[in-house]
This record gives sequence, structure tokens and C-alpha cells, in this order.
Amino acid sequence: MDTDKLAQFENRLLAEKENMERDLKLFATEQKPGTGAWQVKKPDFGSDAGDDEERIDEAEEYETEISLEHQFAERLRNIKAALEKMAKGTYGVCEKCGKEIEVERLKVNPEAQTHTSCGK
Repeated sequence: MDTDKLAQFENRLLAEKENMERDLKLFATEQKPGTGAWQVKKPDFGSDAGDDEERIDEAEEYETEISLEHQFAERLRNIKAALEKMAKGTYGVCEKCGKEIEVERLKVNPEAQTHTSCGK
């Protein structure tokens, strides 16, 4: 892959990494910096025993945030893995068969780990 394309993918991955970290911090905290382990901030279910509807809403929101945390954290891990591959010079190589991943696939998903035939 030529250096211009590689630089474009790197810039895009770095921007996505920053966005994912920013979005995760809205509702989760990183357990140990650099580990990729995040935990959703637990809601204060209120001290009023009489406001069940509010507590139900908070519980539903918490459940949604847990799902988002898993999705965002997984995407962030994939982005970081792609950036590590760039540093090692193995970016754009299919993890299953070792062939080069199509540039068009990387344009759609710059953290892709396989080419289209091996697909994921």
C-alpha cells in the first residue's frame, strides 16, 4: 500500500479513536488507563422510594449504555489494533490468509482484519 493511502487511513483511525474515547467517556469510565476495560457509570437510582417510574427509566438507560459500552469498547480495541499494525508494518494484511486487504474494504472499514473473501 502506498504511503499516501496509509497516511489517510492512519489519520482516519486516529480521529475515530479520539471520537470513540470521547463518546465512551460520556457514560463510562476506563478502569485502568490503556487496558481498554471500560465500565458504565452506575446511575443513582434515587433515594425516593415513591418514584418507581424514574428508577425504571434509569435502569433502562443503564441497560442501553451497557450495550453501547460493549460496542464502543470493541470498536476502540479494533482501531487500536489497526494502529498497532501500522506501527509494525502489517496493516492491510488479512489475518486469516495473509493476502492484502482490498483498499475499497479499508475505505469502508479501516480497522478491517480480513479481506472480502475471508470476511468477518
